[in-house]
Amino acid sequence: MHTRFTRPWYSATTTAVPVVALLALVVIYATHSNQAIFLTVNRLSSFTGDALWANATIIGDALVAAVFTLCFVGRRPDIVCSIFIAGLLAASMVPGIKEMLDVPRPPFVLAPELFHVIGPPHKTDAFPSGHTTTAFVVAGVLTMHLENRIVATTLVITAACIVGLSRLVVGVHWPADVCAGAIIGWLCAAVGTHFAQRWAWGQRRLFQTLLGFILIAAAFYLLTGYRNGYDQTIWLQRIIAIATIIAGSTGLYRMMKRSPSNPAA
Repeated sequence: MHTRFTRPWYSATTTAVPVVALLALVVIYATHSNQAIFLTVNRLSSFTGDALWANATIIGDALVAAVFTLCFVGRRPDIVCSIFIAGLLAASMVPGIKEMLDVPRPPFVLAPELFHVIGPPHKTDAFPSGHTTTAFVVAGVLTMHLENRIVATTLVITAACIVGLSRLVVGVHWPADVCAGAIIGWLCAAVGTHFAQRWAWGQRRLFQTLLGFILIAAAFYLLTGYRNGYDQTIWLQRIIAIATIIAGSTGLYRMMKRSPSNPAA
């Protein structure tokens, strides 16, 4: 199976994201501005309404990010393999860090009249933000792979930043949680890309086909039974599910039609 990696994870451009996030994290703690920044950003929903930020935040949902991978099944096995490894790494790290640090979330710390909550008012395990980690896993992998570097990098990083921002607006994370999630997600993307380059079996047709069918099943669950706690997002959730089912099905069909002797198979 042909492998395409067009940008190394250790380039100056790709390492800038975790460095900036780390500097922001240091500044937040050094200036004790975690709460002040949260309260300022949380007010954005009063200008835009709740639905915008509820829909933005589900882009960082782990199931949504997983089925998004179907867009690359049968087309970019290198990206599929990288997201798979990076996602597993992030999923193994983040819950442990959350449990170990046990940082309370804004609904546990602040009086309800001080801020606005959209969706479930989670109270524990704030640090790091899992949604932000997921968003930066995907953004990092795509930044390290896609050819149209300026446009693609700007779009995917902006989207990931909006997901992180949304976690403050929906009222369940501090700015430090988001910065940490960005760092962890990006580093997991780098590690996933690194090992995907060396794991040839992960890009072969058998693994990609099996993973593709599993992800299509996940997309059907997203379409029919998954509830994320944000009632305003049901239509976006359905659109994502249907679009990824179509993309994944066509990708699997293309992949299964290839001759075993085809080097791209």
